[in-house]
Amino acid sequence: MALKSFSVTLLICLLFVSSSTSLAQSPGLKISPDAALQELVNEAARATLAKYKDKKLEESNLAITLIDLSNPQRPTQASFRGAEPIYPASV
Repeated sequence: MALKSFSVTLLICLLFVSSSTSLAQSPGLKISPDAALQELVNEAARATLAKYKDKKLEESNLAITLIDLSNPQRPTQASFRGAEPIYPASV
């Protein structure tokens, strides 16, 4: 079976916000890169590409963004092709 287009986008948000703190109250809050999250994202990308190799999934069809909001005052992030425009899987 030929697969014309296969795209996957993951957005994983971990959100633990106390009732007194909200990201909405912090305009301009910078999300910093995190090395541990980056390794997790890299491994998820490698595993996904390997699993769907027979379906001809290529790097150009995959984008992953992981944002950790467990500390709402200092959110961190990692991505695999996160800046690339790609249709979300739900479209």
